[in-house]
Amino acid sequence: MEYVQRVLELTDITKIAHYMKRVEVLTGELEELQGQYAAMTPEQRMKELGHPKELHEKLYQACLSVKQTYEDLPKLVERMEHRKKVHEVCAKVMLGIAELESQQKLIIERLGENAELLKDVRDGMAENL
Repeated sequence: MEYVQRVLELTDITKIAHYMKRVEVLTGELEELQGQYAAMTPEQRMKELGHPKELHEKLYQACLSVKQTYEDLPKLVERMEHRKKVHEVCAKVMLGIAELESQQKLIIERLGENAELLKDVRDGMAENL
């Protein structure tokens, strides 16, 4: 159905007239260019219409760097994924260390309390003797 609709749109007389006029304009421009540059040798055409060699070299070098980056991109992504995993493991280790430190602090407090309690018990036993 869509194909038939597109074909019908293309057969619209105003569109056909527009495309015919555009073809005439482009044909005229092409003939003008061919007439203007027909008498030139290929070297003259290259000199007048072409780009300087330095620009070609610059573009070539830029393309090489883009190609190298394109080829290195999977490696970079892989390295970044590994780095992310390492950071996640480090974060878990740091959380574990923080938890151990808090537990260690509680243990030290309990040991201090136990030492005081043992001192009180020792002092009480000394009084009883």
